[in-house]
Amino acid sequence: MTPIPFMLKFVGDLKSKGYPVGLVSNVFLETADIIRQNGGYDSFDFTVLSCEVGARKPDQKIYEYAMEKLNGINTSEVVFLDDRQHSIDGAREFGLNTIHVINHENAMKEVYSLIKRT
Repeated sequence: MTPIPFMLKFVGDLKSKGYPVGLVSNVFLETADIIRQNGGYDSFDFTVLSCEVGARKPDQKIYEYAMEKLNGINTSEVVFLDDRQHSIDGAREFGLNTIHVINHENAMKEVYSLIKRT
C-alpha cells in the first residue's frame, strides 16, 4: 500500500507530457480508504476503484468506467498496464492496448517506446 517512488515519477512524467493517467484497481473499501488517506491516489488524474463502481477486473464494466473518465479518447489510444494476466486479457478483449507488467523498468520502457511512435 506504499507507492513505489520511481513509478510515481513515471506517472508525473507522463502527465507533464500531456497524457492523462488513471488508476483502475480491484480494491476493498477499507484498503482504498487507507490508500486515499495516505495520498496514494493523488498522483492520478482519475481512479476507478472496484469497491466504488461494483465491477472488478477483468469485468468489461470496469474498463467502460475508465473510458468514461477519459472523455472521448478512443480505446486504441489507451495503454493499460497490469501485473495480472486475467486483467490484461480483459482489457485487451475490451480493445485497449496492454502491457503485462512483470518488471517495472521494462514496462516503463515499453510505454516510452509507444509514445515515441505517436
